Amino acid sequence: MGNYRTIFFMCLGFLVLLVWAGYTFFEIYPAANYRRPSAESRANEYLALDRWLQKTGHPLRTGTSGGLELPEALPEKTLLIQSSRFNWSGDVSGTFLPWVEAGGSLVIFPDLPWYGEKEAEGQRDFLERLGITTEKSYSFDEEEDGAAPSDAPGETPTAAEPAFDYQVRFILEEKPGLPAFTLKDRRGIIRLVTVFRGQGSVTVSGVPYFMWSSALREKQNARLAWRLTGGLDRENRGIYFVRGKEPASVLWGKLADRGDITALGVSALILVLIGFWMVLPAFGRFPKDEERPGKPIGERFRAESRFLRKYGALDLYLTVYVEELWAKLRVRRGIYRPDQMVPALAELWGMDAREVEKIIHPQGKLKYRDFVTRIRLIERTEERL
Repeated sequence: MGNYRTIFFMCLGFLVLLVWAGYTFFEIYPAANYRRPSAESRANEYLALDRWLQKTGHPLRTGTSGGLELPEALPEKTLLIQSSRFNWSGDVSGTFLPWVEAGGSLVIFPDLPWYGEKEAEGQRDFLERLGITTEKSYSFDEEEDGAAPSDAPGETPTAAEPAFDYQVRFILEEKPGLPAFTLKDRRGIIRLVTVFRGQGSVTVSGVPYFMWSSALREKQNARLAWRLTGGLDRENRGIYFVRGKEPASVLWGKLADRGDITALGVSALILVLIGFWMVLPAFGRFPKDEERPGKPIGERFRAESRFLRKYGALDLYLTVYVEELWAKLRVRRGIYRPDQMVPALAELWGMDAREVEKIIHPQGKLKYRDFVTRIRLIERTEERL
């Protein structure tokens, strides 16, 4: 019997060792540890594009705002602008057209939600002079202008299109002698327009989702993003991008980026003051509760006695005192039998046993004065014990 048990445990140990070796050295499921993106990548949606341009020899600078004085002051010849970050007041055409004809490459990204209604007049007039009209687009699932999808049944599906902004579309007015290039989605709607003017060009598209770090893994997005950045910077003179401010990686920087720092500080101070007023007892919301001293023991005793006398319960109160006195006699004098209590008290008080019996076990209704006398006698006896 012992041999069989030994063989069983040896086989079991061998199987456990085999499972451990297989799990350790022949694991077919790779262990994956999820790591959150870095704070820099969460703050800057164009981080991958920025590093790509830097490593390929195309210096990139960014700004949070700008106006019509910007083109002439830039050493770069490639300018990318988010419309909401740029001041379009003034003679836009008179500023940008000479700069573009001299070899500048201008890329405009209208990033306002309701195109045409909130679009800056200077930007709209400038694009209309180039033959470009900006309109708000409909839902991606709807058909517009009767255009049939290019991947309809019976047709060869087209390659994946870049991540356009489907909330805006463009209409290009063909002008003689004005070369232009357009990119359309699968429904034939223009999503990007490039107009060549002199030695430079003007490109307009919606929000550049195809430039975001999460989109550059797709070839069509990377190809279009490079075409509007590094592809335009042929002489490696650099690129300037007017876009949203990158919030700091710390919490305070994120809070400050979403509003005026003065208003933020004042609001925080008011919040702290309200918290003090609501919580601390020194303020008016919860006044300090002053501790009231208790009544003297004698006054409390008389109040309790009057209450018991009112309801005829003085004898019950006296019974409580007698029970407490007996407890001390048991401890101090070793009196455990009830019939020994009266003789012991008679000896302590110097009285006859009958008188002691009348004191601790009164007959009939007990008067208040007699009750007080008995209580004082019992208290003095307890002090002597």
